[in-house]
Amino acid sequence: MDKRFKPLLDYRQFGYWLYDEHRNLVQLVEHLRACTDLLDPSNPRHLALVLDLTWLDLASLCHAIHAIRSAHVSNPDRGLQGVPVRRHRRPDLLPQAPRADHQGHASA
Repeated sequence: MDKRFKPLLDYRQFGYWLYDEHRNLVQLVEHLRACTDLLDPSNPRHLALVLDLTWLDLASLCHAIHAIRSAHVSNPDRGLQGVPVRRHRRPDLLPQAPRADHQGHASA
């Protein structure tokens, strides 16, 4: 393969596995974008390389979806890993100020 593909090949072999999972979604696209002028869709080796990177991108998407689903967005008390999180309450900034009920009447 052409030496100009070395950064992309190095990313596929090493960088993908060393970057944090959430960074691969952007890094893979950036590495491919840098080689767009070099890639030839009629070249079987180039096609194989792009397909291989597509599988890695799919794996990154699966990791991202898993992280989103694990976040329990609808229940923040569950935290990011499904483990209940102990949240500390911030002390009230206004000590015992009169509060209004749903009709606007002040209560003590």
